[in-house]
Amino acid sequence: MKYLVVLFAGLGLVPEAHASDWSDMRGAYGPQSGHDWSGTYIGGQVGQGWGHAKNDFWNGGTSAWDPDGDIDYKSLTGGLHIGVQQQFHAFAAGIEADLSLAHFYGDDAQVAGRVNEIAINALGTLRGRLAWTAGNLMVYVTAGLALAQFKKTDQAGRIPANAQLAGGWTAGGGVEMALDGNWSIRAEYLHTRLNDTETAINVNDPPFVGTYAHRANAPAINLLRIGASYRF
Repeated sequence: MKYLVVLFAGLGLVPEAHASDWSDMRGAYGPQSGHDWSGTYIGGQVGQGWGHAKNDFWNGGTSAWDPDGDIDYKSLTGGLHIGVQQQFHAFAAGIEADLSLAHFYGDDAQVAGRVNEIAINALGTLRGRLAWTAGNLMVYVTAGLALAQFKKTDQAGRIPANAQLAGGWTAGGGVEMALDGNWSIRAEYLHTRLNDTETAINVNDPPFVGTYAHRANAPAINLLRIGASYRF
């Protein structure tokens, strides 16, 4: 989590440092009429997420990764976003970061009973945005980097592994509508694909005591969410 906090803190310094630059650009490149989408904004979002990961364990006897049951998970999510963008007549471009808390939880009960659990407790993204605008309506696509916090547990011993981070990419799109000069509301979809995540799982279930290697293969998360933003 501390890495995600640092990411957002760093981004928060950017709009302040270049506020005057953005103000100058608004006059040169802003819309000829209608709503101006240029500027710095902050806001919040809530939504529903669901995902899937293939689940392997390291078999010392065969020196290979063996399937240990796929894992499906879902969760409500909620968090904050911050961004900055510039309008160029009918188009707008910018950058946005967001952090959402969740509890994407699932287990591998479909193979060998309930053995491994996965929980994704936080998800952050840093994305570029490209939009088409028409007055107070904006339709956008977005893509960039993702970072998630994992927690894994072996059900037999119930000893959770240390939380770890997994990086990846995210892409999606949405629609945003301005309510007045400052406030806007949005609805968006994001698909996130994370890198394989290997973990040393602790076991304390005699006669099985020790650790074994577990791997979540390319965990995927889908997000449908709504939000509101205040533009400065």
